Amino acid sequence: MCYYLYGTVEGDVNENLFNKLNNMKYFKFKLGTYSSLVSCIKKGTEEFRLTNGMCDCATAIGGKNPSYDNATLYEVDEEIEEYVEFIQSLTELRNIKNLYICKKYNRDKLEGIIELQIDDIDDLNLFFANIRPNLIYKIGLYKKYF
Repeated sequence: MCYYLYGTVEGDVNENLFNKLNNMKYFKFKLGTYSSLVSCIKKGTEEFRLTNGMCDCATAIGGKNPSYDNATLYEVDEEIEEYVEFIQSLTELRNIKNLYICKKYNRDKLEGIIELQIDDIDDLNLFFANIRPNLIYKIGLYKKYF
């Protein structure tokens, strides 16, 4: 069985966002909502798939089985760097609310959602290298004010 990567960006469209979404080399994010992403994943459709491959087992995020107990060991490769640069560039846009990403194992059910704030993630490379399967990660890209 295989892993499939899904994701979407929640926010308003403008030229800057459109350009960022279309300039990614490895992954293709589309604008959408949490409910549309969940529907797509449950039905197994390809609307919010991040790649055009048969599966995503050959990608840095979709194919690795990192050791969650030894989370300091990971490889930073081009694909993960692209995710990190993409998210960092999204934080500069005022009209973006959240980014959702899911690494789904074929035939397994979704286990839930984990909500994070971009400012609370210490190392984005490590975060993407250790995404757990069958969970949707909701990453808030807006500034938190206390």
